[in-house]
Amino acid sequence: MGASDSKRTGALVPLTTDATLEGIRVLVVDDDADVRGFLRAVLEDRKATVEVASSVAEAVAAFTAKKPDVIVSDIGMPEESGHSLIRRLRALEIRGVPRVPAIALTGHNRAEDRLDAIRAGFQIHVSKPVESEEFLTIVATFAGRLST
Repeated sequence: MGASDSKRTGALVPLTTDATLEGIRVLVVDDDADVRGFLRAVLEDRKATVEVASSVAEAVAAFTAKKPDVIVSDIGMPEESGHSLIRRLRALEIRGVPRVPAIALTGHNRAEDRLDAIRAGFQIHVSKPVESEEFLTIVATFAGRLST
């Protein structure tokens, strides 16, 4: 299956070791500083531009200041959840902001959790921990940047 087939079916294509995310803006939202740092390092290693936020309020401000190409958000945060974040961002679409693909990255892995994430407005639910290459492939897929 080639990259063009993947775009049609939504299948993930593994990135080659020299794949780049240059020019892709990613907003990473997680209340855990270690997770934010790890995801930032992995993405920046592939030349993505990364903004990080530790809360929903910070994420909304970052989103409106520099609209990302992809959002990666934890679900379980202390004050407001990732579900609250994505609902707030999706509400902006009503005011003409184009839809940005969103990835729910969470330790909650029940079928009900996956369905809740999709219903809230995420495109995909990914369980923690996630391998770097899998994570990069998912981000590249939703950014429209695939390499085979």
